Amino acid sequence: MDFSSIHEFKEAILEHSILNGRQIVFRPNDRVRARAKCNQKFGHVIFCSKVGRSEIYKIKTCRPKHHCGKVFKNKNASSEWVAMLSAEKLRSNNDIKLTQIMDDVIFRYGIAISLVVAWKLDDC
Repeated sequence: MDFSSIHEFKEAILEHSILNGRQIVFRPNDRVRARAKCNQKFGHVIFCSKVGRSEIYKIKTCRPKHHCGKVFKNKNASSEWVAMLSAEKLRSNNDIKLTQIMDDVIFRYGIAISLVVAWKLDDC
């Protein structure tokens, strides 16, 4: 799989981990490589780096097997991610309540978000 930047790789990994109920942590990275790991000691690992001198980034290492259970409260579900998913609903309904945002994310994606994350969406 090819990516045009490390940022694009990280967004794809976060999206995948949130929708599959897994907690992913990015290890110290730099501009040309990134490593994402599961919270478990010997679990999921995926490594992406730049290919030669080109502007293409490829996945070089992938151990997709998870040894951990799914998480209901995923810390990777940030306010930016929830805003991207709920943008149309937020535009059409100006007086939406925080609990409605939280309930909608739980119903549609099976992920609990904190009140702080919903509050940040309310400011958008």
